[in-house]
Amino acid sequence: MTEPNPDLFFNRGTLFEYLERYNEATADFAMAHQIDPNLGADKKCDNIIGFVAHAYNVIKNKGKIKTNKLIDMVKSIPQSLPDLPMKVVDISQLQSGENPDVMVSMKIVNYLEKPTDVPMCFMAVDFKHNFCVTSIYHTNKNLQDRVRSGSHILIKNPHLVIVQLNFKGYQYTTSASRSLRSPASWSMDRCSVKMRPTVRSSPRHSHDVA
Repeated sequence: MTEPNPDLFFNRGTLFEYLERYNEATADFAMAHQIDPNLGADKKCDNIIGFVAHAYNVIKNKGKIKTNKLIDMVKSIPQSLPDLPMKVVDISQLQSGENPDVMVSMKIVNYLEKPTDVPMCFMAVDFKHNFCVTSIYHTNKNLQDRVRSGSHILIKNPHLVIVQLNFKGYQYTTSASRSLRSPASWSMDRCSVKMRPTVRSSPRHSHDVA
């Protein structure tokens, strides 16, 4: 019987990692490592576990922001925007999957380092103290310099995903909102067009992220 090709599992694991489907990614990387230990697939598993664990702990610890600073940050998040036609909601009001015709209003807590550049991930908090990871696709590295702690972001038609990872005794569950959807979306259910988040440095001024 022909031995399975480890590259096929490694490449598919890379695709799943890009889509943040971490259970499938770690399973494929583990299989690739089992077939060929020289591929470095075990390090890919370690990187995924490290990132998800870090995101989980940041959410759990509310970004380690001091209480007074967090209160001030949340108070300054607009709960309505009369100049925009879409309804503003908090994260807890989102349904799993696509949420059309609504907008999430949040502030960036910090940038989350990842072994891969895409998607770019930030920790964010909404006006009801809900924390989540915000993943942004189809952008460039300059976004990290433009979006900083305290930046106000508006996410149109957010796509909510509950990211779960169960691997060798590790169990993590985090909430993640996607500011845009790619042709292969998290739920793999449909093709969608690119959407940009709006980043606000103050309630009076805003600009689109390129």
